[in-house]
Amino acid sequence: MQVLILLIVLAMRKRVELVAALFREAGKSVHAMPLLLIQPVWTLLALCVLCAGWAYAALWIESAGQPTRTEVGPVFFKKDTFLQVRLLLKMKRRGQSK
Repeated sequence: MQVLILLIVLAMRKRVELVAALFREAGKSVHAMPLLLIQPVWTLLALCVLCAGWAYAALWIESAGQPTRTEVGPVFFKKDTFLQVRLLLKMKRRGQSK
């Protein structure tokens, strides 16, 4: 088994040298531009801000209407006619697409 691995390494010697050279170049580029390592953090922060903004807008739209309290239970927002018609049209379109 060890002989087989040794033969494979010897046969792929050029590729191993290429990989080593690529790692050296990558090290040089990170050394020259260390802020490249912060890029994933910036992307994560941008995605978090985007998701928070989306959630805020979704909650704002969902809470549109007049607050109404039931006899037993929580307060809910009664939608005005425009929002009810819009919701019905959306539901009807979903039913037709299936």
